[in-house]
Amino acid sequence: MLSHAMDLYKRMETIDGLRQEKDYITFLLLSQDEKCLKKECQDIVNRVLHKHACSTRLKNIFKRILNDEDRVAKHSLMLFAMAYDPQLLQEWSKNVKVPPEKMNIFVNHYLHQNIKNLLEGTFTSVRAFVEDLRWHYITI
Repeated sequence: MLSHAMDLYKRMETIDGLRQEKDYITFLLLSQDEKCLKKECQDIVNRVLHKHACSTRLKNIFKRILNDEDRVAKHSLMLFAMAYDPQLLQEWSKNVKVPPEKMNIFVNHYLHQNIKNLLEGTFTSVRAFVEDLRWHYITI
């Protein structure tokens, strides 16, 4: 019985690996490889700092996101950037594997609505917000 369960986990691990190879956002959401996620978050922060005047408080928040090991903060930064920086999505679509139909469905049907819900207090935490959007993206 235990070996059957282990076989299922190994098969699921293989399926997840294939999904991550085909879709960069899935990779960023599921992979344990922190380097790529941290690099993307650093790029997002650099874009914001370059385009906008930012308070010391916001800069400190960015530092905490980049230096903390909690992936939820990095994923929330990534999700907000996906919603409010259309250039980022265009670059990802051109330079890395991002299925355009899936991305359009995600952004137009889930991302903006969930951000609105987060800002209105529907979600009890940023973690719940991120987990909900992870689930939506993976299941599209």
